[in-house]
Amino acid sequence: MSAKEKENSGKIVKLINEKFNLARTDDNDAIVINSEGQHFIVGDKDFNEAIKILFFDKYGVQPFAKDLGKAALIIKQQALAEGKVVTPVTGNFATVDDRLYFPQQDGTQMEVAAEGAKQIAALDSPALFINKNQKGFVNPDLSDRPLPAILGRYLNLASDQLLLFVCCLIKVFMPGPNPVMLFIGQQGSGKTTAAKIFRMIVDPNDTGTRVKILDNLSAIGDKLSDDLCRASHHFVQIITTISQLVPNQDLIDRTIVFDLTQISDENRIPETKLLAGLKNDMPAIMFWLYSALASALERYQEIELQSYPRLADFIQAAIAACPGLGFKGPEITSAVDKNRIDLVERSLNQNPVSAAVLDFMDSIEENSWSGTGTELLQALNEKVEEDIRQHGSWPSKPNKLSGMLNRALPFLRTRGIDILWGKSGQRSIALVKLQADSKDEPSVQTSIADFVERSSHKDPIPRNWAADEDETEELSASASEEITP
Repeated sequence: MSAKEKENSGKIVKLINEKFNLARTDDNDAIVINSEGQHFIVGDKDFNEAIKILFFDKYGVQPFAKDLGKAALIIKQQALAEGKVVTPVTGNFATVDDRLYFPQQDGTQMEVAAEGAKQIAALDSPALFINKNQKGFVNPDLSDRPLPAILGRYLNLASDQLLLFVCCLIKVFMPGPNPVMLFIGQQGSGKTTAAKIFRMIVDPNDTGTRVKILDNLSAIGDKLSDDLCRASHHFVQIITTISQLVPNQDLIDRTIVFDLTQISDENRIPETKLLAGLKNDMPAIMFWLYSALASALERYQEIELQSYPRLADFIQAAIAACPGLGFKGPEITSAVDKNRIDLVERSLNQNPVSAAVLDFMDSIEENSWSGTGTELLQALNEKVEEDIRQHGSWPSKPNKLSGMLNRALPFLRTRGIDILWGKSGQRSIALVKLQADSKDEPSVQTSIADFVERSSHKDPIPRNWAADEDETEELSASASEEITP
């Protein structure tokens, strides 16, 4: 290397060290990051263009490609030897060492941990968001309005379903599968708008990595149901429909249903105006979201369920987040319980086989019935109309009946009917009426609220959010009031 080449490449190296911090990935990519959070992979096209601009601004000439290449090699060696390790992130948030990181609109990041939430410089974060078009989440502001009350201005939902909507927001950023969100309502009830609002909050860049919306479905077949169950481990799925469709039994346990009534013309607001208002409230929404996540991270592993329903991860995350949201665990479990019972009832009423079994067992005085699958199918055929027997959803053979009964069993048990299969020369089926322990008790426990260990109500405002002690106490008291959106 000539003295001139060494001098020029040295200038470039010095300039890079002045303007950037050095980092590296586990894959040994060398990264430079400036104070605004912009980053470049050392040696790639974007890196070379950025350095050319900086060099020209300082020295008034373009650097030679050979000098730039030699400087890039030196910088890469420095970064791999001295740079901090960062985790590249393609989505809109990251989890690193039990901490959550969110890119903010001003180029900073929000770090959320068990001890609270705070804004940090992108240079200080172990998460490197590599989407060049990332706009980031809205920077949060302290809010004196509870989150369900804020969202109640924009969502056509009852108070208990607003709580469930909020809990679904929290669950996106916590471990475990997500519930499927099913919005049911006639035209003009705000189903699609509710789905858009959810996506705006948890995925402001609409990356499609966190929320999938299936708009205006008319039916959910078995294949789609299976696909939705598998995908629930990766992202939130929102279904909107005008029909009173109910998922099959495999999907019901993973579903939260939201009923929306039709909005009158005098109460209707144009969607553009509604979403503009939501944008103004987004800083307050993000304050509560980060507060709730800090609480959830602190308490998630402490929450113990005496019995684990299929939505156990959802319930556990929601209860853990309660102190950061300003309400208590029993409010959550009560809302989930009500939702669960309603969905089960819909399933039983709309499933012809379940309805026929309930009708058949009500018609006999004995506490049980047993026979072959063929005999049971004949008995059920007598309980339904001809048009139902001719419908494709009605089993035509005993083996199909057995499969449908197996899927319906968890919900038939909630109505006091158990099913037993056995073999005595040929396959037999027994229907049994479950007996209550006393006349005052139901024949089967349908409430998941009684399965959940109650949690004490804590200060809903993480300490490092509040301006002072008095403001913290004032906000905590306001957030603890009963919510009526």
